[in-house]
Amino acid sequence: DKYTNPVDLSNVAQATASIAKFVKNKRRGQQNHLETVLYDRFVKNSAPFWEKLQDRSLALMDSFRPKWLVSVGWAFATVLDPVTRCGNVLDVSPFFHGLHKSFNQRRSEFSSKHMGNLAWSYMFCRQKIPQLLNDFSHEFIHRRKRESAQVDDKHIIDDGLDPITLCQWANAFAKSRHKDKEIFQSLSVAAIPILCEFNARHFSNLAYACALAEVVPKLEDGSSLFDEIAAAASPRIPTFDPQNMANILWAYAKMEHASPDLFDALAKEAMPRLRGFSAQQLANLAWSLAKFPPSSPDGVFDRIAEDVVARGLDSFTSQGLAMLAHSFATVGHVRNTDFWDTLDCAATARISELGPVECSQIAWSFATIGRPADDLFHGIKSTVISKMDHIKPQGISNIAWSFATLGYDSPDFFEAVAQQSLQRLNEFTPHDKAMLVLAFTRISHPSPELFEQIASGSVSQLSRFSGLDLFNMAISYVKAGHQSEPWMEAIANEIVLRPSSFSPRMIVGIAWAYSSAGFRMPALFNSLSNECINHCDKLESKEVASLAWSFASIDYFHRPLLGALADSSDGRWKDFDAPSLANMAWAYATAQEDRPCLFEVIAKAATHRSNEFTSQGVSMLLWA
Repeated sequence: DKYTNPVDLSNVAQATASIAKFVKNKRRGQQNHLETVLYDRFVKNSAPFWEKLQDRSLALMDSFRPKWLVSVGWAFATVLDPVTRCGNVLDVSPFFHGLHKSFNQRRSEFSSKHMGNLAWSYMFCRQKIPQLLNDFSHEFIHRRKRESAQVDDKHIIDDGLDPITLCQWANAFAKSRHKDKEIFQSLSVAAIPILCEFNARHFSNLAYACALAEVVPKLEDGSSLFDEIAAAASPRIPTFDPQNMANILWAYAKMEHASPDLFDALAKEAMPRLRGFSAQQLANLAWSLAKFPPSSPDGVFDRIAEDVVARGLDSFTSQGLAMLAHSFATVGHVRNTDFWDTLDCAATARISELGPVECSQIAWSFATIGRPADDLFHGIKSTVISKMDHIKPQGISNIAWSFATLGYDSPDFFEAVAQQSLQRLNEFTPHDKAMLVLAFTRISHPSPELFEQIASGSVSQLSRFSGLDLFNMAISYVKAGHQSEPWMEAIANEIVLRPSSFSPRMIVGIAWAYSSAGFRMPALFNSLSNECINHCDKLESKEVASLAWSFASIDYFHRPLLGALADSSDGRWKDFDAPSLANMAWAYATAQEDRPCLFEVIAKAATHRSNEFTSQGVSMLLWA
């Protein structure tokens, strides 16, 4: 009640918050008598004090200078968490509502630095007044536009923007989940001229905030803020600490913004300093480098694996375990078996801590590298079945694919997956459906109803399926024996519309699926042959023979393609195994291709492999 002067009130708030910040960082039991008294007075039992201070601030709001409001806002942001953790209820929203009203009455008095500091306090106090951030944003953007137009306005004070202020703005908006792309665009334009003043922390903080906000601001010359940060930061890589390195790499990887030179330089800098990385920073490092592997990924992941084995995984969160597994599986790094053994043991021991997302990522990782883990998957199965209602469709399809890929053909597990999928099929993306079908193709008790429902619900959505998903759908339905002519025709029609979406090897699989099922669809096979004819040399010998057999088996004799397949085989007949030789001879004989030289080289290659032929293979050769 004594403090009616705004400057005194702000000084008291700032001083008291500073004391609270000091004593809260002291662990209980390590505080001396004075520190314990201070803790009890300024943290544990301080809610009435801060409520009174808020009331006085609101009463004096219109007479506060912006810098005094910044002090009070900082004080609330500093003490809110420790006071709340002591069981007190401290609601500071009235202060920020009052601030909002006061700001709109006298915007010109607030510098961009004032607004940035207040936005930072707003974020730390977890406020939900989006219009306040909108008004800050509009004022900032308005000033930048006036600056760019070189308008002299004596009512707007000099902002004096600096790296710290820009990072405060970006982090406040990003961490408040206020994804205003226009403010990030304006911040990036303001940052470009002063990037030379940035240090390592500024670079990483600005990039990290943009990634949290899911935006990569574009510049007028066609480049982006991330391009400019990479160029300006590269010479200063040695000054980056582990957190700076992990954060900036995470930001670029999160936004899928490739910057090879930056990633190479940071990977090189990080390797001899891995011991300085916390568990979370190391997991972020691995995840980021898996997104955009450096020029020598094996050496980088060797070092990370060695560090993980040496330090153990006790300090890693469940999310950290999943990120490590996913990262190493993504780059196919399997040669450090100690790493995978350590990961297997840690995940199995902490299976009760794993959430659905972690279960999905870890299962996918082990399946991707083809590494069985019986105890781990038994634990994942129990967790998944008990939490099936809470797992997203992508997680369900990934886990099902992982179990099927490693041969964990568990009837109760796949029955639970089928039932849950049928109930929520409209939530599954095309890729989720393709993965689910692929999984059920590989087990001994597929679900006919699931196959039928996916087909009937996807006919009108095939344009949304990627080329790989269409390929997997065609192959899986034929292998599972659930193909119907209308469904397969619908897939074929979509493939014909975009043949360039399919690699030569995918074309081989599609041709095999349709010919094996006896579907002779000239438009499809003509499209496949035209797309593949100039790429036959990219096919392996088995694929060449399979493609020739597929076309011949349905009496679709595309002469130019058969010629290209024959020509691509010259000089590598020794690579053809016995079944492939038999298929080639049968296909060209069925097509009545007059190629004596072809049959001569097949005969010669078959002679060298005569003991490898089955009785069926011998019959096909002699018939041909």
